[in-house]
Amino acid sequence: IPAFIAAYTGQDASSVALLDYSGKNQLNSNPFKFYIPKPNWRITYNGLSKLPVFKSLFNTVVVGSSYTGTLSMNAFNSSLAYNDLIGVGFPSFIDSNSGNYVPYFQVPNITISDVLGPLFSIDVALKNNMTAKFELKQQRSVSLSLVDYQVSETKSREYVFGLGYRVRGLKLPFPIFGKKILENDLNIKVDVGLRDDKTTNTFIANMQDVVSRGQKVVTISPTIDYLVSQSLTLRFFYNRSQTIPYVSNSFPITTSSGGLTLRFMFAQ
Repeated sequence: IPAFIAAYTGQDASSVALLDYSGKNQLNSNPFKFYIPKPNWRITYNGLSKLPVFKSLFNTVVVGSSYTGTLSMNAFNSSLAYNDLIGVGFPSFIDSNSGNYVPYFQVPNITISDVLGPLFSIDVALKNNMTAKFELKQQRSVSLSLVDYQVSETKSREYVFGLGYRVRGLKLPFPIFGKKILENDLNIKVDVGLRDDKTTNTFIANMQDVVSRGQKVVTISPTIDYLVSQSLTLRFFYNRSQTIPYVSNSFPITTSSGGLTLRFMFAQ
């Protein structure tokens, strides 16, 4: 476990503490007390639009970043086969099947998860009623199984691009509800996304890497929103998603959906 943590957190193996077997009552002690959690963060800054170089072009400029990391295991228990023959606090019994020492604590698996959601994002609103956004998200989850001795690693990266435009007083080619000019704003948005997921299993016994699952997903989602009144909102939408798998036992999939949504809010 310490070697696994060192390898997948970019540390020197000598700097990651081993489990503590020196306690007299090991069953009630915390075997992972040397592992100190790292800070998570969420940063949002909206002061760029106040700078003179941006003030004449943008109404708002919001940039952000966030990180969430976890180190977890499902459970751990004490081994009935553990034996310390000379009383030095270390295992002295070797399993005849695996050839490994039987430790005091048995951990079936341990998982490291790093989520940068997003690593970087920027959302701007221009003076000409246009909006734009960009997001870069990254995620990695790596799990060590001490039951079948393999490492499963999933990496994900996603790009999201968005454009929008707010139209005021749109002239219609034909009257709707007796009106040829829309009184309220018409919001048009288009989001395009690209996500790349890949899962690799590493079998420690023969050091073989196998891609077990994964796909590239391309999405496009245009929407048109119009506020008819304070109670009624119309939304025209279209979603298209194309999946390109990495493995041969999966097939490319393309899904499309669209329609009209009416939302009515009841208020006293």
